Parts: sequence; structure tokens; C-alpha cells
Amino acid sequence: MSRRRQPPPPVRLDDELIAFHEDEPELLAVADAIAATQRAGDWRRRRRLPAATALGVIFIALLAVAASTLTDESRAGVVDDARRALKSGDVLHASVTTSLPDDVVVDIARGTTRPSRAESLAWFDSGSGRVRVAGRRNGEVVSVTDEATTTTARFLRAYERALAGGRVANVSESRRSFTIQVGDVSGVVALDENDLPRSFTPRGGRPIRFARFVVTQAIPSAAAPPPTSPQTGSIISKEALTVTAATERAGFRPFAPARLAGLTRRQLLLERLATSDPQGALVGAGVAALYSDGRRFVAVRQSRSPAPAYDFVGGRTAGGNPVPENPRLDVQRQAAEYLGQFRLGDLYLSIRASDQALVINAARELTASG
Repeated sequence: MSRRRQPPPPVRLDDELIAFHEDEPELLAVADAIAATQRAGDWRRRRRLPAATALGVIFIALLAVAASTLTDESRAGVVDDARRALKSGDVLHASVTTSLPDDVVVDIARGTTRPSRAESLAWFDSGSGRVRVAGRRNGEVVSVTDEATTTTARFLRAYERALAGGRVANVSESRRSFTIQVGDVSGVVALDENDLPRSFTPRGGRPIRFARFVVTQAIPSAAAPPPTSPQTGSIISKEALTVTAATERAGFRPFAPARLAGLTRRQLLLERLATSDPQGALVGAGVAALYSDGRRFVAVRQSRSPAPAYDFVGGRTAGGNPVPENPRLDVQRQAAEYLGQFRLGDLYLSIRASDQALVINAARELTASG
């Protein structure tokens, strides 16, 4: 009995993809005809073993032959299903999402906290051989490249070539998996219910679990992120001043209440900041308000730009995330201290404190005072 499969009609993914990317207009500029992905037939259907038509040795022999045939057909079916799932389009789109340790985003107004999230989105066009990779942090694009350097991008290229060239081994019907080896990409692919990769485990490496894996007919275009600020800088001088004098000298009125998060302000400093970039050294001004009760501390540093001297790196947070605006706050644990960073009005603030609660309370009070 041959394995009978009736392919269902194509499933349109236009609405699904658009909904998934509705918060990323800078990443998706999808062509009119996007996403026609062919769901493979229900692989759970199995051909029944033939009934016994003889007794004793004849029955055992027939059963062994039937089992052997089923195994061969089933194994071929897994790979065929994977090939069929790619036929409706020539672009593979994979998304890998990772939570960042010791880095959270706090909603100051609601008091909710969620882990920061890093995403790698990659597209492989089998027709042109082009791979585009977009990196996102907390939903915002921070990098775009056409170099197939990430593990995900390298897998996308190898996966299509492996199926097309038959470089598939160790097929398992029960696990819906098989091994591929193309160049230096070797490992186990596990399929999902749509016969597209659910995960890839490189040989000797950690599994990559795809948050998203689809086939589309057009490569979404990703806009390059804006130029970033310099990554290095330092504080070259400090001077104790009053709030009025600091406002005049810095060119902005700093957030510097007498008490903050239950602590008393001990110092208010005007700081001269040196920033290095390819055009040379730039000098600007920042203000530091220092609070302490002898055991706990809060240091609030603020400037008109994301200054590297204030823990901003390349225009982003110390953890590489986009700088959130009020009421969101990026909080990162750094050894025994905590660092909160956000934009409040037209100022960039870094709040360093002895515990996370102090960072959040300080940000909340500063937001309310502003």
C-alpha cells in the first residue's frame, strides 16, 4: 500500500505576518504578495500494517517486510515533507528570541518589570543566495547586515542546500527530525507541525529554538538604524555648584531634588565630559547629583546627549539596548550595583544605586517632579 498524501491548499500568511510585525514598521516593507506558505499534509496519518494472510513463518516474514517498507517510506516522507514546505516560496525567514540576563525594562508608571529581549531576524533568498540579518533589542532595530555570519543565517543557507542536494541523514519519523551537513554547518533539525524547522542543534553546540520560521515570497526590507554616538569618553573635571549655578554652566536645569528615594543629596557636581569620535575629541557638560545615607547611595548623572562617560555606549544603554523614554526604564545589574538608564524630556539620565529598588524609586520620583 503506498503512502497517500493530499496536499491542502496554500495558507495565506499576509495577515499573520503583518500582525506579528505591526510594531516594527522600520523592519517590514513587505511586497504586495507576501507569504504564501504551503502547509504539508497531516504527517500523523500512518499507513496501517497489512493484515496477516498466513500463519507462522509466513506471517512473521510478511510483517517484517511491511515494517521495513513502512520505515523506508516514512523516512523518505519526513524529508519530502520538509522539501514540500519550502516549495511555495524561495525565502526562508527565521526569528530567534533570547532573554538577556540581569537586564530588565521597568514601566515606571505601572510598576511592571519584564526581561530585556534580544532578537535575531534573518532572511535567506535561495534565488540570489543573499542573507539579510536584522538585530533587535526590546523591539527596536539596532543592526542590519547582509553578511551571513550568525549561526541562524548560516543555518538558513545550509538548510535549503541540504534539502535540495539530498545531504540529509539520520532521519527519524517519530521525532520528526534529521541531520544535515553542508560545509561546516552540521547538526540536527527538528520540524514543527507545518514541516518547517522548529529548532536546530549544531553538532557540539547549543540548540537554536526558532520563535518564528516561515516561508515568504519577498524579502522584507530593513531600514538601517540611525548613526550611533561615540562609544568612549571620560569625566575630565568636577566642580561643586548650586542648582542655579549648575543650570547656568551646563545649559540645562538638572533634576536634583534635595531628597530622592529617601536619601539626602550630599553633592551636586558640574562635570566636564570628553568624548572621542573619529573627528576628534568633543567636550561637553553634565551634572551629577549624589545621594547617600552612609549605607545606601544613588548617583544621578544627566546630560543632553547619551554620553559615554555616563555609561551610554554608542548611543545605547550599557547593555546595548535602545535608550527607553519615560515611562520606561532600562535596569541592568552590574556586580553589586544597579544601573538604570532612560530619557526624561530632552535629557539622558543614568541612575546608579546600591539596589534595584532605589533605581526604580529614584526614576519614579524624578519623573513625577519633571
